[in-house]
Amino acid sequence: MIFLSPCERSSLSVATTAYDVELEPVLPTDEKPSSQPPQFNSQLIGFRFESSGTNVPEIPEALGSIHWNWRPRSSRDSDANTIALQLIDESERYFPLVQFVDWVQEARDRSSPIVKALESKYDGLSVILYYYRRRHLDEFEKYLGLTNTLEESTADPFLFWAVYHACECVRNRRYTEYNIDARFITDPIKAVLSKDNPIVLIRCQLKALAVRFRNFYRSPEVVWSQVFDTQTAFLDKLYHTELEELEALAAELTAAALSLFQELTVEMVKKGSGDPLTALNRWWNSICRAAEECSATEPALCLKLDQLALELYRLRDFYSFTGLLQGIRSSGRRPEVLRMLGHLIDSGENYRLYRQNIDSDAALHFLLPFVKLQSQESTATLQIVSAAQKYALQNTSNKASQRLLSFLISLCFCI
Repeated sequence: MIFLSPCERSSLSVATTAYDVELEPVLPTDEKPSSQPPQFNSQLIGFRFESSGTNVPEIPEALGSIHWNWRPRSSRDSDANTIALQLIDESERYFPLVQFVDWVQEARDRSSPIVKALESKYDGLSVILYYYRRRHLDEFEKYLGLTNTLEESTADPFLFWAVYHACECVRNRRYTEYNIDARFITDPIKAVLSKDNPIVLIRCQLKALAVRFRNFYRSPEVVWSQVFDTQTAFLDKLYHTELEELEALAAELTAAALSLFQELTVEMVKKGSGDPLTALNRWWNSICRAAEECSATEPALCLKLDQLALELYRLRDFYSFTGLLQGIRSSGRRPEVLRMLGHLIDSGENYRLYRQNIDSDAALHFLLPFVKLQSQESTATLQIVSAAQKYALQNTSNKASQRLLSFLISLCFCI
């Protein structure tokens, strides 16, 4: 098992995805704010559409034409598998041309020209397939089988349904316009916009989700059947946490990590497998992604994130700390905490600089370097597992001391 997060796999900077979001509640001047969810005016992320033809975004060249590079006539001798691969390859180039801001516009029931261009692209494919199959009925079964092949190949839903729609129209001997169904993207965004949250928080959520959208839908591991996840629990928690409360938040994160470390054994680290190790991998990746997304929001939130990293470092929770720091670095930001401690996530020579800095004191260590080593350095592996066990004992001891102190204080007040 290799602990590689989406943050590590991507070297793209997300600094440019921090869109200038201008969302303001629409309220009559003589009316006081109510508890109803905020209603937004026509100011959107990055674009304004106050009047026809004003600041309309340019349609990407690849979406400007309904024609596809693939042609059914040139695939007469190809089987369904070959055609599916060609269509998937071309389709994968079109979807990323639609930005998150365009889907936000669609979610607000304001038609996006770029989404409409994408829709026309797939309608064009459906039209081509319809008329070709009407003229070549001997190939109907092949193209009917193509829908099954696309489904098995987990093709994007726009492509799959465009091909399926053409088949249905051939059966009905009449073509009707094909419309894409993007509710798996727009419905979750609508849910974010409809919540009764402060405008500043909604702005932060949208900026963070723009990063998540790009990372998820441009990843080779994209799962098209999955509804776009718009949960931002970490961001929301950080937003509502004051600077002086970050120490407590760091303690919460460390407690969560510690509960996973308590099940970890030397053998698991050597083999690079085991449920606790898998759970720890997910924890590290989730922190990394959350930090990258938060880094695309407001300066005030970024400041809290940087301070939280320092608190985790102070608590010697180097596992959560390195996840947070990796996410910050992946975002393209270069705050002081990264300049001071960034060497600890330098992957050169299997994180040599981090491995050289470990000691025998209680700590929750960054595991990836030692998982990569496997059984090459048993002493080092034993050292990091032992450090986690010491941390657990120290934590239990501290809690017992706190309980005793509370008990003594209560006795004092009773006397």
